[in-house]
Amino acid sequence: MGNTLYELHRVDTFFVTLVVVGAVHSATYYLVFGLSLTSATMTQLVLLYRVVRNICYSLTVSFISVVPILIWNWDHGLSPFDDGLALSSYLITAACFLFIGLIEALLMKRMPLGTT
Repeated sequence: MGNTLYELHRVDTFFVTLVVVGAVHSATYYLVFGLSLTSATMTQLVLLYRVVRNICYSLTVSFISVVPILIWNWDHGLSPFDDGLALSSYLITAACFLFIGLIEALLMKRMPLGTT
């Protein structure tokens, strides 16, 4: 993949997003479950962790919705991001997964697996 295709398909944006989201998720995990706090505080921190985790998941999973659009644009000789459809698809998918993730964070009461 040459520099032109790399810049055209915004591969750097994808990888930077993955690194930032991974760092935020990991930092939140280690801060919440690395601290020895009372059970009342821990309940609130676990909710915070679930919300941050689901935000991170929604941002990464949404990249999958862009792939068919990029393939379609490539197959038809169109520029990948000029029409705004890829960005719109990403944002709508991220918003839907974020909404579902927030509901899950509020409903789940057990400790996440692997924390003890």
